[in-house]
Amino acid sequence: MKIAKKTLKQIIKEEIKSILSEQKEQGYRYVVNKFSLGGQHRVDIRVVEVKTSKIIASEGAMGTSEKEAFDKVRVKLAEKLSKLGLDLAKIPAAKQK
Repeated sequence: MKIAKKTLKQIIKEEIKSILSEQKEQGYRYVVNKFSLGGQHRVDIRVVEVKTSKIIASEGAMGTSEKEAFDKVRVKLAEKLSKLGLDLAKIPAAKQK
């Protein structure tokens, strides 16, 4: 029984180390929220610094289609990020769990 517990502890430690080292390397992530109601679509995007969980930039837009709303918010956010020296195209999406 002790061996199984020890192995589980080791597995958990390794997993935590892996997650922490992965977060250090990644720097920033973006999170997308979408909402549709009555033919209107809203898209919000937040860029988050992984290490601190600080929201670096956030934008939202509405449109008659999800694509239209996404295109609007992407342009706004890209402009805002370029002022901060970041490129939205190089920031990966956050993984859903």
